[in-house]
Amino acid sequence: EWVHLSDATGFHDLLVHFSLTGTGQPVRHLTEARKLTVNDWLRRALPDVLPSLNACRQFLFHRLLAVGHGDLGIARLITSQSHSHGESVAHYAHYDAPVLWRAYQNVWRDDPKLPRAMPLSAAAERQHGYGARRVPTVEAVQTLIDHLRKQIRSGDSLAQHNLYTAYTLCGLVLGLGMRPVSEPRLQDFGEYGMASLFATYLDKARSDYHRRINAVPPVLATHLQRYAHYLRELDRFAPVTPEPLPRFRYLEPESGGMTAFRPSHFEGLVSTRYELELYSLRRFARTYLLSSSSVDSEDVDAFMGHWHERVSPHDHLSTYPMRRLQWLADGAVNQMLKVVGFAPIWMPS
Repeated sequence: EWVHLSDATGFHDLLVHFSLTGTGQPVRHLTEARKLTVNDWLRRALPDVLPSLNACRQFLFHRLLAVGHGDLGIARLITSQSHSHGESVAHYAHYDAPVLWRAYQNVWRDDPKLPRAMPLSAAAERQHGYGARRVPTVEAVQTLIDHLRKQIRSGDSLAQHNLYTAYTLCGLVLGLGMRPVSEPRLQDFGEYGMASLFATYLDKARSDYHRRINAVPPVLATHLQRYAHYLRELDRFAPVTPEPLPRFRYLEPESGGMTAFRPSHFEGLVSTRYELELYSLRRFARTYLLSSSSVDSEDVDAFMGHWHERVSPHDHLSTYPMRRLQWLADGAVNQMLKVVGFAPIWMPS
């Protein structure tokens, strides 16, 4: 798959000169022999600069970071250059063609000697986009949340319980960027006020190095307090067991037997209205925050738990301020929850 961009630098002429492009084939494979030839041409064409293909690509990569709030995903997709956790960012975020086009235009906007960038063609506007796949639209997430809210208000208590759990998990994946595979401690949420709540949890590797810390947006904090109240009431009537009961419990529709809530249970509950998996909401969150809000990619990385090995924002040598996660939670993430219709609800009595 190719990202089609306007030639703002005359680089296309260089490709034509070395027979590296042709009709229906934007760029031919750059073999080692061709790479040596192109580098030699660059040295002769720009003797005072001593450029190379790698230098050109690195220049574009870092310029894209500079004009794009440090978004590694866009820089990775346009230049194919791997850097730090750029692969993870490009894997999770989906970019419409105009988003990439605007980022590329901004690279050259401050240089008056370069030709004015051409507008995006109608064909390119219709392209599905680049990066992550299986990313729901805002409308799809709104439909999912609305469906769960309505269904919680109807049906028997067993069905209501499963739907309420699914609704809470949606809030956690959206509001914390949480992978839906962990059991964060939620009981304490019912014992604190509304101000500056933080959550800590493991949602991938099982070591304290990978432990994530995240600020809880106010809308989600209120809901979690209500969910914690529901769990306490549920525990009052739960049978005594040698092992702690799972916080996310799925009740079997026929037998009423209890098991840990799994993503497959979620899919069974919502498949008539939502065709994707629970994990897709994590991809939606990153895509929405990067595409719809003026936030720094560094903050979204911390929100998602993306960092290169030994550069965690929570390491003892890190200078990343936690107030930035709080600012993101109180602002862009909380607004995202409101846009998709997520609101605190009590479990019907």
